[in-house]
Amino acid sequence: MSRELFLKIEELYVRATLADYKHPYDLAKAIEEIANIAWDAVDEHLEYLNINNSTE
Repeated sequence: MSRELFLKIEELYVRATLADYKHPYDLAKAIEEIANIAWDAVDEHLEYLNINNSTE
């Protein structure tokens, strides 16, 4: 897991614990950002392994 992803998850946990998200939209955006970072990491890993996701 990348340091950036770990820090975002930690921030989400702390803010959620403190009830810092005032609106569900804010929480959803934070989760979406973490998901995007995670998918970017998956894509980088697949590129590293030279896996082609095409349906050919």
